[in-house]
Amino acid sequence: MRQLYLRDHDTDLHGTTVIRNYQGRSLYLLVGKWGALHDVLSLYSISGDLLAEVKQLSFGIIPKFALFRDRQKVGTVSKSLGFVREVIYIKGLNWVVVGSPFSGKYRVFKKNHLVFSIQPVAFTGDY
Repeated sequence: MRQLYLRDHDTDLHGTTVIRNYQGRSLYLLVGKWGALHDVLSLYSISGDLLAEVKQLSFGIIPKFALFRDRQKVGTVSKSLGFVREVIYIKGLNWVVVGSPFSGKYRVFKKNHLVFSIQPVAFTGDY
């Protein structure tokens, strides 16, 4: 499975997060923020092509987001209220996200197939 890395909290410091491969080569740029109504996170290729966006549709305890790929809406997702363990369903993609905000580990499934996983790692900083 392909491994990508991004520095934890890098967006807070610079407004842009660089996503790299295991060799440190820059592959993608994640730009934007979330937390308020109409906020947007945009994913660009390193050459500047817009690949995907997450647009915040509602604000509150359980915010709702729309997912776009190539400017076409492909799904919606609402943040869950899980404290120890979260289970989130992504409508449109039929993905189920299972994980823990305490450990930072998440797995994403489509049916019984693992689509990808996320977990923190330590290099010279947190990734």
